Amino acid sequence: MQINHRKFFIFTIFLVLSLIFISEFIGNKKPPNNPSIWNEPLDILIIKNKKPQNIKNIIFIEPFMNIFQYASEEIFYKKLDTILKNLQPYFRKDTIVIFPPQIGYWLITTEESFKIHLSKTYRNALFRLILYNPFSFLNHFFYTNFNIEKALYLVHSEKIFKLYTQTFAKLSKKYNINILAGTVFSRRAYIKENLLFLHSEPQLEEYSILFSDKGLPIKIIRDYDNITINQNNSLQIILNNNQIQKINKNKPVLFYNNSFSSENQLSDLCKNLTCYFNPFRGNLWNIKFEEFPIINSQIIPLKKANYAIIIN
Repeated sequence: MQINHRKFFIFTIFLVLSLIFISEFIGNKKPPNNPSIWNEPLDILIIKNKKPQNIKNIIFIEPFMNIFQYASEEIFYKKLDTILKNLQPYFRKDTIVIFPPQIGYWLITTEESFKIHLSKTYRNALFRLILYNPFSFLNHFFYTNFNIEKALYLVHSEKIFKLYTQTFAKLSKKYNINILAGTVFSRRAYIKENLLFLHSEPQLEEYSILFSDKGLPIKIIRDYDNITINQNNSLQIILNNNQIQKINKNKPVLFYNNSFSSENQLSDLCKNLTCYFNPFRGNLWNIKFEEFPIINSQIIPLKKANYAIIIN
């Protein structure tokens, strides 16, 4: 009896893929409901600003994130809510709370199988995301010229946008504060009649949203923009490295992108500026984010913990 090697090979591949697929959907898909995941200590640093050109009444949130804190919408919300609850005594009428850039990036894994968060590497996590949405992924994969990450972000854009906007709108309304909600990577967004929407075109963009103390979107921050801190001060925001030439040296500037480096690129730029940098910090799979923030042009060394830096 002769074996058809081609059919045998195809059958073997099919069997292996089937076993992988089945194994992914069997077992623990939900994260443990353990308060220790989100209820962590918060270190508070208070910096007094005496110079008139320096900003005041602003709080930079520097959480140290791990991938399990993105496992569900509830856990992500409770992590940030716990931090703000500890800061309530410091909130004033015109306080602005600024979350770090890229904090919304990892919402791509939220409300997915917990096996994604248990993956040993970022590459394995991406593979699982593809496995759970194979046909939608392939459609976007070809559109993005075979870029795996961009294709996955297009697949999950609506979910990411919903989780991001709902979380920060809810927090700003609950604590009656203005919040600059970190950055997110999703389809382009726009504001219409105090509501947020996604454009239908499959065009990805990194942006941040400023929410009012009523939980309403004030503006979408892209590339370069200014936000009002109080009647006397405004803060320039640089989201894109290519926008550095737009900086007004007489006004404080926030470098709002993890691609900047506090030890190299920014240390030179900040010599002639009043600058701020609140990088995303954490340990996600095999990726470590350990940049130090810059406050009033000075590097602030932080340990692997959750911090709030209060400027008044």
